[in-house]
Amino acid sequence: MPSVVKNLSPVLLELSVTVPAAEIDRAFETALTTVAREARLPGFRRGKVPRSVARRMFGRALLADLRGDLVAKASAEAIEEHGIEPVSEPEFSAEGIEELIGGQDFRFTLQVATAPRLERVNFDDVEIRRHQLELPADLVERELESIRSRLATAADPEEPRPARVGDLVHVEIERWIDGEWKGSASPENRLVLDPGEIREEFVEALTGGLPGDVREIELSHPGDDGESLRLRMKVVGVQERHLPELDDELARDTGEFETLEELKADIERQARETAKVEERRRLRQDLFEALRRANPMELPAALVRKQAAAMQREVKGLGGLDDGAEGDVEEPVHETLAAGIEQAARELVHTHFLNRELARLHGIEVSAEEVEAGIERMATGSGLPVPLLRAQLSKLGRLDEFESRLLEDKVVDFALARVRVLESAAPPDENPDGKE
Repeated sequence: MPSVVKNLSPVLLELSVTVPAAEIDRAFETALTTVAREARLPGFRRGKVPRSVARRMFGRALLADLRGDLVAKASAEAIEEHGIEPVSEPEFSAEGIEELIGGQDFRFTLQVATAPRLERVNFDDVEIRRHQLELPADLVERELESIRSRLATAADPEEPRPARVGDLVHVEIERWIDGEWKGSASPENRLVLDPGEIREEFVEALTGGLPGDVREIELSHPGDDGESLRLRMKVVGVQERHLPELDDELARDTGEFETLEELKADIERQARETAKVEERRRLRQDLFEALRRANPMELPAALVRKQAAAMQREVKGLGGLDDGAEGDVEEPVHETLAAGIEQAARELVHTHFLNRELARLHGIEVSAEEVEAGIERMATGSGLPVPLLRAQLSKLGRLDEFESRLLEDKVVDFALARVRVLESAAPPDENPDGKE
């Protein structure tokens, strides 16, 4: 079918497609014959419905179906003819087809978003920092104390006494909301009076408390209503915690090690592996942020909108918001949040196409052998047999995703070798204990 392509922008094409009148008439007559043969109408035997009656009864519905079929077929042929690779669903505009039966061509246009292309990826003056791998000096000791805390036992003291630091305190918590105290969803909470476990405000308020005592605190960060979070806690019980000794038996109680030294070595090994993964993630983020600045692209607007809409749905899901009942108008996210989401969507789409262009321009590919090796590494880490893991990835449709991650890793390594990487010390951890 005849078609003409026009460049509207580097990432947007317009195709003008013509469906000849003879093609329309032939398709309509074929559909009409089928309906006349299969239709069941009062007063007519099956297969004996006159074409004039079938046309009067079903013509409008046939035209509606015909329009969709013709557009889909002609669009696919035109896109293939011009070697176009769409990155989102085309947008159509067309004349009404009802008036075109009987000697008139059917014309429609579609706008197709395509991937942006670069003549070269600019690495000039791109500079990022790689942080040296430094573990906190007390990391192993802190993790050992955390293990001891998890394996601790609790028992009532021989004589009732006030709560001390290190005790396990059972409390009922109420929150001040709209001028009244409201109880917690869980009537009893178990708090370990240790600044390494909970916020210091709780430790200070509950230390010295006896069963029956009521303590109030006002947390230093704002609550959901924009005001300070005010809590009232009633002490229900106080128990002494007994931590296991720091010895080989502790290591064996974890179920994986025979000696304390083996446990310490594994803690350090896992911490280094985690630090390497985190630094790789941060380095990749900084790399593409710098490459985006050095390699601006015109991005397909439709794809950015689609990505932003998906991110908005995710944000609403995390916030416990639904999309409204059927027929309701969906509530938009806050204007400031929406702007941030759109910017994040643009960055994500930009990074995606930078990855594609780096791979295309420099012939970066992932071989079948590399995919198999990657699956074997994943199987080793997960403890699953290779055939089972491969089958699961295939069943879930994640083999392509897995291959894309391997390709991105190769792209990142390629780019890191071509930008200036400065070695520097990692910034101090502002929240080493992970407490809010």
